[in-house]
Amino acid sequence: MSNITCKKLTKKYADLQVVHGFDLEVKDEEFIVFLGPSGCGKSTILRMLAGLEDITTGTLEIGGRDVTTAEPGERGVAMVFQNYALYPHMTVRKNIAFGLRRSGLSAEEIDTKVNDVVQMLALAPYLDRKPAQMSGGQQQRVAIARAIVKTPEVFLFDEPLSNLDAKLRQQLRVEIAKLHKKLKTTTVFVTHDQLEAMTLADRIVLMNAGNAEQIGTPQEIYTKPRTLFVADFIGSPSMNFLPSTMEGPAAKTSVGILTLDAMDFTPSTSGSATLGIRPQNISLVRQNDSDLVLNGTVVFTEYLGNEVMMVVDCAGTEISIVVDAPNAVAEGIETTLYLAQEFLHVFDSESGLRLNND
Repeated sequence: MSNITCKKLTKKYADLQVVHGFDLEVKDEEFIVFLGPSGCGKSTILRMLAGLEDITTGTLEIGGRDVTTAEPGERGVAMVFQNYALYPHMTVRKNIAFGLRRSGLSAEEIDTKVNDVVQMLALAPYLDRKPAQMSGGQQQRVAIARAIVKTPEVFLFDEPLSNLDAKLRQQLRVEIAKLHKKLKTTTVFVTHDQLEAMTLADRIVLMNAGNAEQIGTPQEIYTKPRTLFVADFIGSPSMNFLPSTMEGPAAKTSVGILTLDAMDFTPSTSGSATLGIRPQNISLVRQNDSDLVLNGTVVFTEYLGNEVMMVVDCAGTEISIVVDAPNAVAEGIETTLYLAQEFLHVFDSESGLRLNND
């Protein structure tokens, strides 16, 4: 078993607290992604798991063992860093085997283990090269191989793809997903890239200012964001927001009165709410009788390939919508938007909490 249990973890640097009572239960073989903006505490927590940062208060268990104060080498974890951290004077083969040579294995056992991971990550042509003779993607594969070869209980990835170009990021993302399915090792992966999180994770831990804002599957976080922060952070283009005042089943917004008669939500106690809807849930054609209707003028279009993002000015409020490219409306043309109520989110403007009853 290589489950991870975090109980009320905190981290302070002098008087500055950067992690606040963090709780998480990671199941054996699960792929967890820590996601969030810079400075939210995600890498700090990862380093606490690895033993590279002391835990101020709280307890950490890996595989049922309390490792709160254990040395990094006693935790059964292997870490892949953002900057590769390879030895520049060593060949690829020696970089991969370095940790094994200190473990007391025979030369034959080391060669067997190295050859296995080399084949797994297609590194055979590069074994005699040094890091400076390789591309960034190749170097990162070597760093991953060096972690895998030690067969740890837990893999820790600290933004391993952030230094790569878009194509390499996609290739390595696929390779990491395949490796996880093959090795079935508990994995914690840190990123600020929501695409990486949505495609790799069994569950996402979305961090905000040292707290877990929401923990859930990619689908849960996308379709049922717990707070305004989550709704705004997840999704591209970003969710549209309409500040409003609730008057019974109606919302008075900057674009007019919107009647929410097809929705089930608990009204905000303050009477102030924010309506949110994703650009992908707005149509140029009515889909249901309950659709909310807005009229406006297209002020901007962005070609995305099969799709086009349009920005529509509705009574001074700009609404983003994503449509199939053949259906796009040119800039300067008036159009009508239909907002699907079943995909509408209602948030309390003061607390930021979602008010939908689902």
